[in-house]
Amino acid sequence: MSARWTQLISLGLPIAAWAGMMQLGQILPEVDCTDHSYWLAIFSLASVSVGGAAVSYGLLQTRRAAPGTHSDLMGYLFGLTGACFVFVTALQGVAVWLVNPCAR
Repeated sequence: MSARWTQLISLGLPIAAWAGMMQLGQILPEVDCTDHSYWLAIFSLASVSVGGAAVSYGLLQTRRAAPGTHSDLMGYLFGLTGACFVFVTALQGVAVWLVNPCAR
């Protein structure tokens, strides 16, 4: 896989995980409350793991690229942006663990 595709994956996958977490955060609290399940917490942990793995993989592939090039800089910028989205998703996951879904 080319360095450009790995950079796009390291940016796009954490954003997709965050967007999925936002959408399921609106749907799953009712399911979690009525069934006494933990689907939202499980999905938050999975989305943080997938996003973090994508950022790590993208940064690893960027290190293998020729240092000091335009591709190197873009890889680090994409990786940093992806890491920010992983952090935001992790904070949403912490909120899922702390707030009772039946509190409405």
